[in-house]
Amino acid sequence: MKDFSLFKLCILYYSVIVMTYTLFCRAKISREQLILSRVVSSLSFTGLIILREITHI
Repeated sequence: MKDFSLFKLCILYYSVIVMTYTLFCRAKISREQLILSRVVSSLSFTGLIILREITHI
C-alpha cells in the first residue's frame, strides 16, 4: 500500500514537471533558463528517488 501511494506521488511529480516545461515553452523563455529548470527538475526527481530508497529501508 505504501509503494502504491509513492507511485501516485511520482506520477503527480512528473505531471508537474511536464506542466512547468510546457509553460516555459509557451512563454518562450531563454534557452539558459529552460536548461536550468530542466537541471533543477531532474535533481529534484533524483532527490525523490533517494527519499524513496531511504523510506524503503
